Amino acid sequence: MSLGAAQPARAVLGLGVALALGMLGGCVYEKRTIKGGLLAGLPGSQSSETVKLQTGKTMDPSIAPEGGIRQVDERGNVTLYARSARHLMAHIYTTLANNERELFIEQVLSERTKREFDDRGLEPGLAFDELKNRERDVLKFFNTLPFAENTPGVHLEGLGPNVFRMRSPGGRDSGLRYQFMDLVIEKGEWRLRWFG
Repeated sequence: MSLGAAQPARAVLGLGVALALGMLGGCVYEKRTIKGGLLAGLPGSQSSETVKLQTGKTMDPSIAPEGGIRQVDERGNVTLYARSARHLMAHIYTTLANNERELFIEQVLSERTKREFDDRGLEPGLAFDELKNRERDVLKFFNTLPFAENTPGVHLEGLGPNVFRMRSPGGRDSGLRYQFMDLVIEKGEWRLRWFG
């Protein structure tokens, strides 16, 4: 075999080794037995179904952090985490129900919306007051989206960089005051732009 013929063979061999190493060094799967399922609530029930879970550097950004989406420290300070539209909806609902005006302004309302209120010479807390007065309309809208962005027939419509619109599946025929909610991702957290 000549020297020229050996080079393609080495290239093919090198490619094969690189692919094998890439497959071995990439995603790792582990097997776990998950206890639960349809009959999980019955005493002594277990499922022996084995599932594969992918582990590695990537993860679903919408998964709630350990400790939940609403965390209270030893001093009573509340930190809200909204890694999805559903988390944000939960925070809107809770802050309205608990009358947590300052928490809503600080951690639920987007910076863009706060700036718009400031630019008009209005206090951003008026956003909370408006939604508190229309709490029933907000809840009616939320009821049409029981799984938020995962509700069948619902998708997040991109309006610009990190700005999305989530519409009620019924649309204009729903008779709702609020038919959509605009959301913004700021510093990795979902924030409320406004309802419409």
